[in-house]
Amino acid sequence: LEQEAAKKESRGLAHSVRQIYNACLIDEFQDTDPRQYGIFSRLFNTGEAPFFMVGDPKQAIYGFRGGDIFAYLTAGRHCRQQATLTHNYRSAPRLVAGVEAVFTRSPNPFLFKDIRYTHVASPEIVQDVLTENGSAVPPFQFCLVTGSHLPSDQKGPVSKSAATRMIPGTVAR
Repeated sequence: LEQEAAKKESRGLAHSVRQIYNACLIDEFQDTDPRQYGIFSRLFNTGEAPFFMVGDPKQAIYGFRGGDIFAYLTAGRHCRQQATLTHNYRSAPRLVAGVEAVFTRSPNPFLFKDIRYTHVASPEIVQDVLTENGSAVPPFQFCLVTGSHLPSDQKGPVSKSAATRMIPGTVAR
């Protein structure tokens, strides 16, 4: 009997929230954890009000921001409609091309079949402007950190703590 009363109270609360908020938009949805998604889903994924989740699954791996790839994938399965942006207005064309080259080398670059790589283009109004001494600088570069980067008294693979100390200076250079 208590459980039934709790369900009725929960439905009443959800109805009250929807009366106050006519729609729900969660930007940066990739930073949503399973508990947060559960709450918003119960409140708004009812078909009674617009419920928008805007996010990038490739960013859901950043656990320090609270992201949870499985919450993201669950939300995606519950969506009635999905849309993907196909033009990048925020990055230089050469950077977009570099990312494209890396992620199109594999048919499943993110290891989860539900996360697909979508080809992205740069509109003509976006220009490559990263230069050094008047010459274009490649905006996408790899740096492999190996044991040769360590002090001579350290042997073996680079530890996470050693890499964490080395990365800021390497990126700055």
